[in-house]
Amino acid sequence: MRDGQNNILLIYYFHTILFLVAGTRVEYNMGKYIYFVCAVFVVRTVSTQTSTNCSTPSNLDGVCMDLNLCPSLKALSEEQKKNSSVISFLRNSICGFKSKQYKVCCPLANETFSVLNTKLKPEVQETIVDKLSSSTSSPPVIENGQANTFIRNAEDKECKTPDKLNGICINIQRCKLLDDMYLKNNKNQSIANFLSQSFCGYENSYPKVCCPLNSNYETVWSPRLPSRSTCGVPGISSDKIVGGHNAELGAWPWIAAIGYKNMYYPRISHEWLCGGTLISNIYVLTAAHCTIGPALKNKQLELVRLGDLDLNPAVNDSATPIEYAVLRIIRHEKYDGTKYINDIALLKLNDSVTFTNLIRPICLPILSRIRESTFVGQFPFVAGWGSTEFRGSSSSALLEVQVPVRDNDDCKKLYANLSNVIDGRVLCAGEGDKDSCQGDSGGPLMWPTPTHYYLVGIVSSGVRCAAKEFPGVYTRVSAFIEWIVNNMNNS
Repeated sequence: MRDGQNNILLIYYFHTILFLVAGTRVEYNMGKYIYFVCAVFVVRTVSTQTSTNCSTPSNLDGVCMDLNLCPSLKALSEEQKKNSSVISFLRNSICGFKSKQYKVCCPLANETFSVLNTKLKPEVQETIVDKLSSSTSSPPVIENGQANTFIRNAEDKECKTPDKLNGICINIQRCKLLDDMYLKNNKNQSIANFLSQSFCGYENSYPKVCCPLNSNYETVWSPRLPSRSTCGVPGISSDKIVGGHNAELGAWPWIAAIGYKNMYYPRISHEWLCGGTLISNIYVLTAAHCTIGPALKNKQLELVRLGDLDLNPAVNDSATPIEYAVLRIIRHEKYDGTKYINDIALLKLNDSVTFTNLIRPICLPILSRIRESTFVGQFPFVAGWGSTEFRGSSSSALLEVQVPVRDNDDCKKLYANLSNVIDGRVLCAGEGDKDSCQGDSGGPLMWPTPTHYYLVGIVSSGVRCAAKEFPGVYTRVSAFIEWIVNNMNNS
C-alpha cells in the first residue's frame, strides 16, 4: 500500500497477551470467589473510520469491535459462559452489531481491568446434603474409592519462566511463590508485568502460571480444599500418647473422634474406637481399617465428633463438641487388611461444618517441599484418645506427643518377619514410651511449620504399644493426595 492512497484499507494488528495479575482467591468456608482476568493488547489501526471509541463496564477506554477480535472478552465468554455475572458483564459490553454479530467494547492498550469483582460460583459446587434425621438407624453408604486418575507429570506441562528458569504450568493457587507475590504486591507494576509474562493458560476457567520448579508449589488443587488462610491453624498457641500429656482445648481443632453403634446392644452409647482428621468442611480422613475388619465385628460406624477434648461427658472441659452423621464411607479400593496396604479412607459428613477456633481443618501436604520430604529425624505430633499402655484402657482425655520419624529401610528390617508392608506409602515413627496406641487408629500425624500444621500421616499399625524396637506405622498422606482429591471432587 503506497502512502497517500485515497481508498483507505483498514488493518488491525493485534499483539495479545492474556495478562494475569490475580488468581482466583477463594474463601472456602464463605463460598466467596473473586475472579480477576486481565488482558493487555495493542490495537494498531491505519484509520479509525469504521471503529468507534467506547467505555467498558469498568469505565475504561476501549474500541468497539467484533467479539472474536477481542481476545480477553472472547476468552471470558468461552471460559465462563454459564456464569450469570459474566453474562451480565458481556451484555453490558455490547456496543453494536455487524453482520448479525455482536460488537463489544474492548479495552485499549496498557490498561488492566477487573472483569469481575463479585461472588463467583465455582464450577464444582459443594453439594450440601439435606441433614439426616436425628436417628442414626440408616447406615452410611460404603463404597470403594476411585483409583488415581490424576497423573501430575502428565497433566502439568513444562515451561520457561520470564527469567528463563525451568517451570511447570499450573493453577496460580498451586504456585505459592507467585500466589504470595500477587497477594502482597498486587499493585506493583513490575510484579504485574512479571505475572503477566508468567501466564500460560487456563485450568477449568482458572488462570495458570509458569511456576519455577525450585519453588514451593502445590502439587494438586481442588475447590473443595480449604485455603491456606483457613487450614492448619490451631485455636491456641501451645508448647507442643504414651510419654505424652493432656492436650489443651483448641490445640488440635481438626481432630475427630469416630463413633460406632454396637449392633448387639443398639441402645447403649456410641463407642469411640478410632480417630480421624477434618480436611475440609465436609470430609474427614481416617484409616481404612477403621471402616472394616474383625475388630469392628457387630460395630457400625455412624458418627464423627468434632471440637471435643474429653470424651467423658461428666468432665467439664469447656468444650462444645458437635456430632455429624457419616453419610458415606469411601475406602481405598486396594486396601489390604492383612498387610495394612493402602490403609486410608474418607468419611463424608451429612452436613457442612462451620469453622471456628475450636473446629477447623488441617492442611494436606500438597506443597512440593512437604510432600517430597521423608521427615527422617524430625518430630511431628500425634494426638488422640488412645491407650496409654499396651492392652491398657483408652484415655477419655485427648493426649498429645511428639514422635521421631525413623528411616523406612531400618523400619523394613524390623518388620521383616511380620505381615506389614513397609514401602513409600508409609512412614515409621515412635520410640520407647512415645507412640500411638490402639485407640488412636486413624488419627493424625501432624507436621508443624512456623505458620501451619500439615497432615503427613494416619495412624495405621504397629507391634504392641510404644515397643522400643518397633516404631508405629503410619499411612503416608502425601502418597495418596491424588486419591483424596479425586474422591472429594467426584463423590
